[in-house]
Amino acid sequence: MKKYVEYLESIRKEVKIPTRANINLFRQILVDEFDNKCAYCGCNLNLTSNGVIEHFYPKSLYPEKSFQLDNLLLVCNICDINKGITFPIDKDGNPLLLNPRTDIFSNHIKIEIDGKAEALTERGKATIEQLNLNRNELIEDRKLRKLKEDFLDNYDQINNDYFTVFCENIKNIRELNALSDLTKTNVKEHLKNMLYANVITSLETYLSDAFINTVKSNKIFLRQFVETFDNFKKEKFELQELFNYYDSIDEKATKAMLDVIYHDLPKVKGMYADTLNVNLNDLSTIYKAVLKRHDFVHRNGKTKDGAKHKIESADIEELCNHIFDFVNNIDEQLKKLNKININ
Repeated sequence: MKKYVEYLESIRKEVKIPTRANINLFRQILVDEFDNKCAYCGCNLNLTSNGVIEHFYPKSLYPEKSFQLDNLLLVCNICDINKGITFPIDKDGNPLLLNPRTDIFSNHIKIEIDGKAEALTERGKATIEQLNLNRNELIEDRKLRKLKEDFLDNYDQINNDYFTVFCENIKNIRELNALSDLTKTNVKEHLKNMLYANVITSLETYLSDAFINTVKSNKIFLRQFVETFDNFKKEKFELQELFNYYDSIDEKATKAMLDVIYHDLPKVKGMYADTLNVNLNDLSTIYKAVLKRHDFVHRNGKTKDGAKHKIESADIEELCNHIFDFVNNIDEQLKKLNKININ
């Protein structure tokens, strides 16, 4: 904030007459300061409007404040129109509207689970009513943001112990495999196919959770992922969108990582190597198992030629052992990586 004020002060000293052109010099500074969001309603700008520079104290009523630094805000067009030049004050002459620069909105306004803004104080009520902070699009946006925040929070909490979860899954598969020969003949084949496929599913889950959580834990890894991930090479944006894009890069990267198909082993191997410098070693045995799993899931256990796979308990145990060694090697590399970054 200090550098913004110093920069704006240096500009103000050179400006003799406040004009629209002078005010526009501040736009990029305000975009940075307010994170490219409306100072009043918090909506992202550049979605429905580019936003406007607004005077908290209206110029028509307070001309002496028309070019004061702490009077300039970046707001969306709708909030700007709703505010207009109406400026309610209390009996002592103080503003009833909340000032985004000096007031903590959460002390005056509470956002309910349904996305509606509820007033906690008289000033909160005046602000909600004048700016119409319960317009439908704002309510929907708040609900979506809350769902997204909850999802990412829960994702981190659930998946941060990915190796333990993987080991538990393999343990359960082995126990069920030991009981599979005791089942009825018509059930036995189906159960073994499911167990074999589930070993690959456990591997996919580990590869996904381990990669995403490790990348999200360190800005260096995040940068390496963005710089090396093929999908991002196709991304295009205008220079004026740079700061907005930068601010959302963590969200974009998380979505990109979640969208990856983690049984696409060559791609995943490249991601681990390029982003984390982790080697996934030989994939040939696992790749063959992935193809078999595809047949179990999509062809009822038959190959493209119509031949039926015959899976025995020994095949499942062998795959469990191979996948466990494969994952354990990755996990050891990740542990060393985390120790290096902690130190």
